[in-house]
Amino acid sequence: MNTRILIAIVAIVAITAGCNPIYTSYDYDKDADFDSYQTYTWYVVPDTLPADAKEALKMSPLMAKRIRSGVDEQLANKGLRLVDSGGDLLVFYHTGGAQLTILNRTMYSGMDLYATSMVGGSTNVQEVQQGALIVDLFDAQAKQLV
Repeated sequence: MNTRILIAIVAIVAITAGCNPIYTSYDYDKDADFDSYQTYTWYVVPDTLPADAKEALKMSPLMAKRIRSGVDEQLANKGLRLVDSGGDLLVFYHTGGAQLTILNRTMYSGMDLYATSMVGGSTNVQEVQQGALIVDLFDAQAKQLV
């Protein structure tokens, strides 16, 4: 394949990948002393969950691995250490998604050659898949979400 074509394809993919922004937000217990937490353990989902909740938690093993790896990396950057059991924090994540419909309306107006007013517009309908990743941290001793 021609090098110029390959470079053009890579550039197009990079540009279009940047068109979908990722928005993040966070919330936490402002009274929690995060400096007191040294370790964390991944929370194991109990088998007593209702069937629909278990179904909602099923996902690609590769995606689960990526999520856990990313969370582990971020918690390590904050000075927390992963332990098999008995951590100061219990970590759990949820995923979800929804199909959104976005309407973009464009209006225009102007005058033609005969000085008659022209008004018009168009509506563009776009279907977008929105996803969410929620990471919960529980204080293991206090049994509270922090």
